[in-house]
Amino acid sequence: MSRHITETIILFVVVVSTSLLCAADENPVELLTPSDAPAAAAAPAPEKPKASAEEVKAIFDQLFSSEIKLVKATADASDDVVLAKRLMEATASIKDEQRLVALLCENAYELASKDPAGYDTAIEALAALSGIYPEKSADYSEKTLSLRQRQYNAARGDDRKKYGQLYIDDLARIGDRKAEEGDVTDAILKFRVAVRTASLINSDSKADLASRITELTNLQLLYRRVDMLKDKIKRDPKDKDAAQQLLMLYVVDLDKPAEARKFTFLIDDKALNDNIRYASAEGENIPADAALNLGEWYRALAAEAKSPTARATMFSHAAENYQRYLDSGTGDALTQTKAKLGLSLTEEALEKLNERLAEQSGDGGGVDTGSSPNGTKMVFDPGYYMDEMVIYLQKSGRVSSAKGDTIGRWSQKRNVFTLSLSSTALHYTYASERPKVPTVKNFYFDFRRGIFTGESSAMSLQKASE
Repeated sequence: MSRHITETIILFVVVVSTSLLCAADENPVELLTPSDAPAAAAAPAPEKPKASAEEVKAIFDQLFSSEIKLVKATADASDDVVLAKRLMEATASIKDEQRLVALLCENAYELASKDPAGYDTAIEALAALSGIYPEKSADYSEKTLSLRQRQYNAARGDDRKKYGQLYIDDLARIGDRKAEEGDVTDAILKFRVAVRTASLINSDSKADLASRITELTNLQLLYRRVDMLKDKIKRDPKDKDAAQQLLMLYVVDLDKPAEARKFTFLIDDKALNDNIRYASAEGENIPADAALNLGEWYRALAAEAKSPTARATMFSHAAENYQRYLDSGTGDALTQTKAKLGLSLTEEALEKLNERLAEQSGDGGGVDTGSSPNGTKMVFDPGYYMDEMVIYLQKSGRVSSAKGDTIGRWSQKRNVFTLSLSSTALHYTYASERPKVPTVKNFYFDFRRGIFTGESSAMSLQKASE
């Protein structure tokens, strides 16, 4: 059957290509002979017509529907799983036609999820679908979690601990996403299930999960305070004190300047409103002078922050913006010196604070930045035809190259590791094809295994062997 699927994939390409060529024949174009061609480089060939979604679905049905109907008609689910695995194997040969890949994955998921032996294949299909349709990733994550739970419940012996840990990891990942989205109640429920499962399988992650529940409970209190302040402002729109508290709560305690921006109209303070506006923007959209102002502003906010975690976040943002200003190369010598001094003081404060937080957590804060004099050595592969590179993570949150040059910043909130690199640090393998530099952030860090994995399959970050 594997050979048959490969042949049907080839047939798909031939059928689609033939249909598109026929469509092109209906509107012929005049061809140039070599003598007619201009002396300059030939113009790029026009893009081939793209098959419609209906055409792709029709061809998929033509090639696979009979086999799918055949295995679905049997009482034994094992043949469903076999076909699902072969459908997933077939996706490797048609990466250029993502709509067909999606159809293969959707059917593989449906077939493989019928039997415990196919759960890993079903989860693989969901991961591929999440890459194709990132806007649906939350739904795919919930389906993955359901499969993990069923996989864990069906497991026996050593497999029960193995799949229990995978179930816990997915619960924690979804719980963190829920918390980031503001659904703290559901996030707490996810972590409570994770703690119960960790107790049953005697997982080392239990203490860390319980600590996360404490953090989320405190976060829930912050959101209740947000609701209280909103109600207060609703009753009295002229309550400037409540408005100021709301803005600072979003910026400092919740690190959500984009949410704060929705309420800046309540405060007649241009400098504050400008800082919040630029804090909400992407890095490349922040002018140099605004970056310097943000560095000073965030450093001042860090000094006033009550929570050590919030203080570390503010220092991290301050350092990021000081560095952004220095990288711009603008300003006179005195202003440059001011930014360098601000960055130095910020990094010194951040390093001491991170060490204190690591001591309190008892687990080194997840990333061991003291393993070598240069910090933690990592290998980053950006993908998209760009060269793999070695980077070093410093305790101050700075990312340096092998030469010691600053090329970006890193930060970490629980198990979400954020890496921001300068585009000049990424080296292209093919200069003729300059693909878009990917946004490099939000890497998932597995504390237990010490492994970083990117949300995008095109990027990876791994600890380097010394």
